[in-house]
Amino acid sequence: MMMAAWIDIALVASTLTSGLAVLLALLCSVRQRRQARLTRQLYQQLQRELQVANSGAMGMGRRLVGVERRLKSTVHRQQQFEQQGENQASYSEAITLFDTGIDAAEVARRCNLSQAEASLMEMMHRHMKDGRRATWA
Repeated sequence: MMMAAWIDIALVASTLTSGLAVLLALLCSVRQRRQARLTRQLYQQLQRELQVANSGAMGMGRRLVGVERRLKSTVHRQQQFEQQGENQASYSEAITLFDTGIDAAEVARRCNLSQAEASLMEMMHRHMKDGRRATWA
């Protein structure tokens, strides 16, 4: 009879152990599903945040391209102003040289002007110096 009792106890213990194992497996399964759901939610939230960040970056990229265009335009205009200033300085220097009696060829060479520009300036300077004004028809 003792053997039968031990067998009964072993069966009960085995059944309880199996039941606990099934219960633990169910608990693990529930936790795993909950964790999977939370992971999906976090993934979706990260996707939304990434889309917002990408949209912002694209907007900033467009703004940066616009700023670069305006900067290039400003640099170009600045270079034109500087060049005009250099030309103005050349013309002022040419007038000073004409006042000292230097001829058009030498003024053209010294001021980096074309011969035609220097000759025209010389004629206009002579007319202005003589008190005559050019009249245009």
